[in-house]
Amino acid sequence: MALTRPVLWAWSFCYDGLVDLVPSIVIEDYLKSGKPLDDMPVVVPNLAESWEVSKDGLDYTFHLRKDVTFHNGKDFKAEDVDFCLKRVLSKPVASSSATKFQSMKEVKVLDDHTIRITLKNPLAPFLAFCNMNLSIIAKDSLPMDKLMRTAPKDGPPLPAGTGPFIPSVWKPGREINFTKFKDFREPGLPYLDGVNLLRVMETTVRYTGLRTGELDWITGVGRKYWLTSWRARSRNGTCISKKKITPSMFPTWDLSSASPSICARRPSTISA
Repeated sequence: MALTRPVLWAWSFCYDGLVDLVPSIVIEDYLKSGKPLDDMPVVVPNLAESWEVSKDGLDYTFHLRKDVTFHNGKDFKAEDVDFCLKRVLSKPVASSSATKFQSMKEVKVLDDHTIRITLKNPLAPFLAFCNMNLSIIAKDSLPMDKLMRTAPKDGPPLPAGTGPFIPSVWKPGREINFTKFKDFREPGLPYLDGVNLLRVMETTVRYTGLRTGELDWITGVGRKYWLTSWRARSRNGTCISKKKITPSMFPTWDLSSASPSICARRPSTISA
């Protein structure tokens, strides 16, 4: 598989944040039900199973899950979160998320599964920033000053994460393939043994691939295809989406920033 921006897409398959955000489609359904939005959780646990925020809004104490393993076999600990927080502010890395964490004053590891972040000033969306803006990688899988591995010969193309899939084949600009992470923390997930992501620029080609069964999921559907696309989905179960991968196929992700040229298919060796 090869993508225009493969790292961003691989993040969604391979990595987790401390928290997760409830998809907008779920919030919309909740609002339509007539229930008050105050009862709707927007930020939910992920690698952090719980947290506390001080009354002055400066201290965030995260309690981390103890059943999480990285793709390289290493146990997930608070030192990995500390490493990632420092790395996101590293100038050589030049992370696009750096501005979201510049308000940090201090990071302190309290024990293997507890970490406290102290801010300079209160920042209302800080908790939400700790989702995929802070993708957690194993401390020993990548140097502090490197964005990623630049050549497959150096090892895996991406540092070790905790997500449901591991990158197996990477063809920059064209395709990236993933295999199931057998030690994923959620029993029974992911449902698929693997996923191949492809870059297909033409809308007609993407749509035709979906209808013929060559592709299982596509983004960037032109307006003239919308009605027939949803009819196709209801008839044969194929999934088509402009905003997110549907829970029936990929129950653990919300890829709301999908590029309009991305398609997904199951490897040919995997039964439907």
